Amino acid sequence: MIAIVGTLAVYAISGWLIGHLTNDPRPYVDALSFSVSLTAGIMCFMRYSNQYFWWLFSGIFQLILWGITFSQGDATLAMAVNSAVYVVNDVLAFTVSPWFNKGRKRQGLEEIK
Repeated sequence: MIAIVGTLAVYAISGWLIGHLTNDPRPYVDALSFSVSLTAGIMCFMRYSNQYFWWLFSGIFQLILWGITFSQGDATLAMAVNSAVYVVNDVLAFTVSPWFNKGRKRQGLEEIK
């Protein structure tokens, strides 16, 4: 719950700052991507096993951001490939990561296969 509230706070603050301090045409989309990635990084640093969900959401938001940028004519295919590789990596983390499944077992949950 703290992660969600923190992410929403960072989203609101960074969206406002990006919108007022830069000429970014989509400050709140960038802020969403930033806030989810920041939360994932903090959860990784704190060694929480549910960080994988946040990394997956981060990758998905990066792909959405790329799609918006592509529709405006400013995107490169390399960035989409990069973001897609991250999403594939995040999905693999759910299936083959012993650390993730160890955390699930500790919480009394079933292992994801």
